[in-house]
Amino acid sequence: PPAWLQRLWTHLRPSADVRLLVIAMLSAAGLLAVVEYAYLVHRHETDLRTHAGIVAHSVGAAAVFDNERDANESLRAFSAVPDVARARLLRTDGSTLASYRRNDELRDWWQRHGGQVQVEVPVRANEIGIEVARLQVTADRGELWSTLAELVGAVLAVMLVATVLTQLVSRRMRAAVRDAEERTRYLAHHDALTGLANRATFAHSLELAARAAVGGESSALLLCLDIDDFKLINDTHGHAAGDEALKTVASQLRELVRDGDMV
Repeated sequence: PPAWLQRLWTHLRPSADVRLLVIAMLSAAGLLAVVEYAYLVHRHETDLRTHAGIVAHSVGAAAVFDNERDANESLRAFSAVPDVARARLLRTDGSTLASYRRNDELRDWWQRHGGQVQVEVPVRANEIGIEVARLQVTADRGELWSTLAELVGAVLAVMLVATVLTQLVSRRMRAAVRDAEERTRYLAHHDALTGLANRATFAHSLELAARAAVGGESSALLLCLDIDDFKLINDTHGHAAGDEALKTVASQLRELVRDGDMV
């Protein structure tokens, strides 16, 4: 694959949840396409039979009198139905009385390659109702396939947008969860205001240092500091000023100690 496509895939690599969502949406789209296809096939055949029935009614007299010219004139009504590729008016003995064929140059790509469907309807004499001929109509399924392709394309476009948005939201949510987890782990060992080790972490480190010092493995020194007039700062300038003083002292102490020392 092209390098840009690989970079895009790496950036938008779907999570397991997103992959399951895509599979579910593709399954739903496939089911929708099957249902829509069945509906379009039924509607297409119904419409074709309706058009054929109308022409069959108008061509009845020509079939009774075996009038080829009038029959051909009646069949030309199919020119107003773009899907009809050809039609034949058959006598009762099966021979052709009249026929119609659409010019191939007027048929688009879908009509030429989308397959065809054929229906046959009886032609009856208006007054006596006896079947005097049969009208055989063949129509292209181009409009059916183009309609289905437009539907599937629209569904896939919506799915693509939904998948990308879901992936982006999912990535942001996972990043937020990771940040929250890291923050929680940090606060479990550090003071939220100064960033120094909290009481539990300091007590644990002090215990380890004391054990190492007693065992002669290393030396340890504990230095306790106090901030003069800190209560006065709080009382005079407010707790916000007191917090700033604590953070300033903590920052300066961190700069003074060696790497590995704990404040």
